[in-house]
Amino acid sequence: MQVLRREEKLLNSSMGVLLGMTITCYLIFSGIMAGPAYAGPNANASVVVDLDPSTPGYQSSRTVAPNTTFQVDIVATGTVTLDTYDLKFQVSDSSKLQIVGTPTEGPFLRSLGGTTLFMPATIGSDTVQITNSITGNDTSLCPSGEGVLAHVTLEMLSATDNATVSFSEVKYFATYSVLDIITNIVGGTVEPAVVFPFDSNFDCYIDYHDLFDFSRVWHRHEEDTGFNPIMDCPADGYIDYHDLFNFARIWHKHCSDTIPITSCSPSVLMANSEKKLAEVKTSGMDMLFSVRLDLDPKTSEIESARLLTSKESVKIDIVVEQVKDIHGLNIDFLFNEEKTKVLQVVKGNLIKDMSFFQVDMDKPGLVNISGSFLGMNPGVDGPGILASVILEVKDLNELVELGFEEVIFADHNGLEQNVTMTAVGGMLRLAVPELAKDSLFQNYPNPLNPETWLPFSLATKADVGINIYSLSGQLIRSLNLGEKEAGFYTAKGKGESNSAVYWDGKDESGKEVASGVYFYQLRAGSFVSTRKMIVLK
Repeated sequence: MQVLRREEKLLNSSMGVLLGMTITCYLIFSGIMAGPAYAGPNANASVVVDLDPSTPGYQSSRTVAPNTTFQVDIVATGTVTLDTYDLKFQVSDSSKLQIVGTPTEGPFLRSLGGTTLFMPATIGSDTVQITNSITGNDTSLCPSGEGVLAHVTLEMLSATDNATVSFSEVKYFATYSVLDIITNIVGGTVEPAVVFPFDSNFDCYIDYHDLFDFSRVWHRHEEDTGFNPIMDCPADGYIDYHDLFNFARIWHKHCSDTIPITSCSPSVLMANSEKKLAEVKTSGMDMLFSVRLDLDPKTSEIESARLLTSKESVKIDIVVEQVKDIHGLNIDFLFNEEKTKVLQVVKGNLIKDMSFFQVDMDKPGLVNISGSFLGMNPGVDGPGILASVILEVKDLNELVELGFEEVIFADHNGLEQNVTMTAVGGMLRLAVPELAKDSLFQNYPNPLNPETWLPFSLATKADVGINIYSLSGQLIRSLNLGEKEAGFYTAKGKGESNSAVYWDGKDESGKEVASGVYFYQLRAGSFVSTRKMIVLK
């Protein structure tokens, strides 16, 4: 038996970087070769470039958006007991496509548990030399078949021209061949993607993937981390309701469709540029749109003022009348943050099916409410409630004014409509102690989780207690306050002289009650009053 060491082969190859290394996958001969037939230069071995490793099957081309980095795999197929490879990977034009960073090792050469010496030597932005070899003495660790040799990261620079990737040099070495056994070397093509407005994953279709991405960059500026310029249409450096209206209008559009919006910026290539963009005719620009505040939604008529106790929470409805085709909206609601606090904003009955609804409370004293239906279907018609603002009232000693800074509607064509705002302001004022009477007020917060305050007022001194009942009438908790002077007990506190009754959401045994509807009943002398509250967890 003759043993031919691999160093002789390496010295005769172009792999000078491995000179002097002991490569220990040996070539074994015993008279006539035992084992597999001699695999000479016609052996079925090849190297391909998989341009889209996430797709099953090897891809020879890929569409990539400009200024996007992506990974390609260098894949070996049809190999015979591979122990060493040496290859030079290159791109056709580094002004269009360039190699980024250092290549990393693929799993194939290590797939049977061997230890490898991976040596990527970057030559430039358009070429990289990669050499790898198994070390050790066990020939059973040299893999056969196919697998990924290395990963290379590329960046697409050009927005107009294709670029190719290929190999200028490839050498394989296998334990049963002293010759290179490459018979097929395959390159690939990378072409720039048509950048479709709002198409964040470049699949040429506007769907829920893009909606999720749009919602994540809502109200971001171009200087903010995570800002995505493809979501900025019109391109004004800020993602706001203008972009939302345009996004909604191309919902479920394909990039082959005529796009019903104008180009967002020179860097955004519009699909079907040879076609005329759909002309949008003005519709309803002279229609009357009105917005009002309903400060007391329990009444049948819209109220412009409301009498409140300190620390009371109140729901204020934003009501529209005589409206038609509201497809999108943007409302800036103003409040006095020193005297009131916004707890929550919820959709009203008119837009209960609105697909995108966003509330932003980042600015002091202002709540921005934006939303839009998705697609080209007509919007909703009024009258009705657009949204409800839940306010918590702090200690008041004067009137608090509420109103709007701006109200914008858009129809299904994305056109912003004129809005006539009538009775848009409102006043909140505190009930004065001189007018105190026996009353039980709504608990706050409501719904509660897990605690709440139960405010009340007394016309005369009385012994006070509150019982809490389940929906079935079972007594849950008794809260006895003892004798209280006449006045208002509405403050959010525990034990202060003007505190409302505090309930921690627990029954008599100290166990938290379940979600559901409960009743609380005030007994003050001969006065009895009952109200409903909701526990929501």
